[in-house]
Amino acid sequence: MLLLLLGCDTLDPTWIDQRPACAAEPYTWADDLESWVLSGPGDGSFDLDPADEPRTGLSGNYDPATGDFAWSVAFADEYWLDSSEVSDGFGTAWHNGDLDVEFTVQTTDMLGNSSSTGNRVLREGCAETQWSWDATADEPTFTELSGTWSAHSFDWTVASDSADWSGSLADDLTRTTDYVAEGDDEHVVDHPDGTSDREFTVTGDPYDYAGTSHTALDGSYTSDYAITQNGKSVCDVTEAREYSGAGAAHYDCGSDSFDCDYTVKDDGSCSYSCTDGEKGSC
Repeated sequence: MLLLLLGCDTLDPTWIDQRPACAAEPYTWADDLESWVLSGPGDGSFDLDPADEPRTGLSGNYDPATGDFAWSVAFADEYWLDSSEVSDGFGTAWHNGDLDVEFTVQTTDMLGNSSSTGNRVLREGCAETQWSWDATADEPTFTELSGTWSAHSFDWTVASDSADWSGSLADDLTRTTDYVAEGDDEHVVDHPDGTSDREFTVTGDPYDYAGTSHTALDGSYTSDYAITQNGKSVCDVTEAREYSGAGAAHYDCGSDSFDCDYTVKDDGSCSYSCTDGEKGSC
């Protein structure tokens, strides 16, 4: 139950030659503890520059004798996340690629907001199940994700009674997420350059919404969407916001008397002004 430390000439060669638990052998790019340790010098330590642009460094250590591990991530200065680290990991990374670990990720964003997420990962062969939860909640709600590794992707679904969740991780670290629930449909692509694109439709009462948005490396985003009612156009909206939420939106409702501009400040206060003279707080 010890981790295979590749590159160590003193190890029994049967460790190196052991058949991988998953024939697809995704462990060199899986972007998890196993792949990071295998990138290291063979003593359980790792220090690498991940293939995506937001992360500029990832370093840590896995102790095969105790199962303890930790890591920290460095991000590009312009990225919306400031720090991410694990200090309390425990479990086993097997030499055949199987994985059974539990850990808590502490993250802090550029505004100083922090979160703590608990994680459990169980990989057996090409099948993997992940559980995640809010580590600060008194009675946390667990999200269960199950997927299968192939040579170039990890494809997953989430168990849910109220919605259909699915997605994938590609070997170039592109991540996709699809969400379908009653009245809602969303497709998100997170790119390795740190940006993301979203397509969405929302069926509401009395209005429906459909459009796209783009999020930049620094967390700012732009959005274009249409508001309709009973299939008829109501307004077209263009929006640009900073990660803090500050920004502006323009509502083009097909008539000068119904065009409005909304402005949101860093403190969350909102004001609007319309071409018919109406203005106020929102």
